[in-house]
Amino acid sequence: MKQSVDDEQADNSSAIPLSDKQMKRIASRNRKKELRKVNKLKKKLARHAKAIAEGRNLEEERCQQALRTLSGDGKRRREQEWLAKESQARSSFEVCIDCDFEADMCSKEINSLATQIRYCYSINKRTQHPSYVAVTSLGGVTLSNLSNVTGFSEWKSRGFYTIGKPLAEHFEGKLERLVYLTSDSDNSLEDLDDDSIYVIGGIVDRNRLKYATLHRAEKKNENSQTTLRRSLQVNTRHSNIDRQPRFRHLDQIS
Repeated sequence: MKQSVDDEQADNSSAIPLSDKQMKRIASRNRKKELRKVNKLKKKLARHAKAIAEGRNLEEERCQQALRTLSGDGKRRREQEWLAKESQARSSFEVCIDCDFEADMCSKEINSLATQIRYCYSINKRTQHPSYVAVTSLGGVTLSNLSNVTGFSEWKSRGFYTIGKPLAEHFEGKLERLVYLTSDSDNSLEDLDDDSIYVIGGIVDRNRLKYATLHRAEKKNENSQTTLRRSLQVNTRHSNIDRQPRFRHLDQIS
């Protein structure tokens, strides 16, 4: 059985004394972990109280959900919902997340990248105006993390494709349609073209890897900075984002 990170740190601490900075970091991480547990419990209790106030029978709802899962009704409903949106996706621009930067990122950044790709899938699946999304150069730890997500193998049935091939190889024959988006460019793209394929660099720490997407874009001879003008609402925790959503780097989409 695998040891937890905290267990490993405890074992290591018995052999090698930890510095004050390391001890503070571990204590801070443990506090955050406990806080997440408390917040999760509070949300669960709030949902329970709300259901009771609304006169709902939670036990009956759980039974109905289990029956829908067993019968496959939920899956069929989701498939029908996507089919109703698919024609809009076919007539809209495509989006590509280029994950050919994994070798330049640390494990924490790679884990964050996988999480944010999940956010992208979820947002695109739920929006009323979805686009087809391709994740290229996907492999290594990023692919391993995503493979552990329940339902990952079904993403392609919602127009979200994951490909191990590099960007240029996957879109061979369509290279003239590629527009590599980067906030490091001086060029601006005011309008989105439904015939284009907009590429986002899969980079989490853009400060450390500054200009990486610009250099990639220059190789493709397509670079731009764009303000979204479609009905794609992006919720973000980052304070340095304008109120109007921007297609920039993956670390700013969450």
